[in-house]
Amino acid sequence: MLGKWSLTSMMFLSVSGGPIGMESAMVGSNMYAGMFVCLWLLITYMIPISYMSYEMCQKYDVLQPNGGPVGWVYKALGRRIGVANAVWDILDTLIDNAIYPVLFADNFLDMGYISNDYHAIVAWAMIAATFLINYGEVEGVAAIILCLFIVSPFIGMMFITPWENMYTQSNNVITWDSIQKTFTVLTWSINGYDMATPYAHKVENPKTSYIFAYIFNSIGTFLMMLIVFSLGSYYIHDPNKWIDGSFVTMADMSGGIVYRYWMGLATCAAAFGVLTAELCSTSFLFVGLSRMGFSEKFESPIFNLILNVIILCACVIVKLDTLIELSAYLNTLTLQCEIFAYLLSFKPTCIRVTFAFWLSVNNIMILACGKATCIIALAGSIGLALGCVWLSEKTIKTDSEQT
Repeated sequence: MLGKWSLTSMMFLSVSGGPIGMESAMVGSNMYAGMFVCLWLLITYMIPISYMSYEMCQKYDVLQPNGGPVGWVYKALGRRIGVANAVWDILDTLIDNAIYPVLFADNFLDMGYISNDYHAIVAWAMIAATFLINYGEVEGVAAIILCLFIVSPFIGMMFITPWENMYTQSNNVITWDSIQKTFTVLTWSINGYDMATPYAHKVENPKTSYIFAYIFNSIGTFLMMLIVFSLGSYYIHDPNKWIDGSFVTMADMSGGIVYRYWMGLATCAAAFGVLTAELCSTSFLFVGLSRMGFSEKFESPIFNLILNVIILCACVIVKLDTLIELSAYLNTLTLQCEIFAYLLSFKPTCIRVTFAFWLSVNNIMILACGKATCIIALAGSIGLALGCVWLSEKTIKTDSEQT
């Protein structure tokens, strides 16, 4: 069973896993623009989705694995929308999982021991290690230690940075395109609050543990993003020089070779930790699909292993920015379904309607930032979902048939 600190650590890994992947959010941006986006997301995204996830979790997921948000939508909105949402959620989850081996390879190669020509091989090796070590199980004390190690180099850099000169390094001119990218990347980096609920049945006293974990993670993630933007603006002045793995370079500039390897190991650990935490929630999501009437194969660890390995290995060769954007856009579809399910599951109140409205506005903003390739892929996922809805009419048993 997970206590409140273990749950907080697992949620941190599921939601952000530290600043890894935030480098591209700084391209063309500056400290003040980044802080504005962080504050906007705290008010209109992190707090609302935490509150919504907490209430839905308590209603549906505290006794047995019901698939988290996939189960909520299925029960609240019915089979057809539930099936479509399940398709989008599975695609989003698998694509999101595939991002972390790519980030691991970016940061590992930036340490300078292996040529960039071996990027895919390093990513595939990380995938193999993840499954061989424990297949997606990072819980308890291990999760707590991993989280502390991930954030430790950034905390260390706070104490050695001459903050009195910070304002002189934060006057980069920003554009609408750069703000769009900052918004999209930061939203992607915090879109796992609902996916921290599929293992609610494993949590001790979930009513109080989830409140503690959501509050601690929302405040902690917000402060972490502010610190990262401040440090990044100070050490790498030209925003166009930010690439994946720049945190290692930033650490080298601030504290020399010790900080360089400290940061490199921490960012690699973050990629590993997030992937294992995501795989943990994914496994319970698949169990929920089975209990909703999908194939019993979804409860098979071997089936889930093969499915995840195939998707992860295939996505390694896809450009990282494309994966992040596509994951963010797919998440808008699943989140909008969750919002409707949330409003139907409880009596509407001012705070619930307000939070649902804010989340919907963020979804619209994410879609407005979309590129043509991702919009086409998004349309394809809608077609796939409609096909699965049609297929479900013939293959998934109704509630009456099951009883």
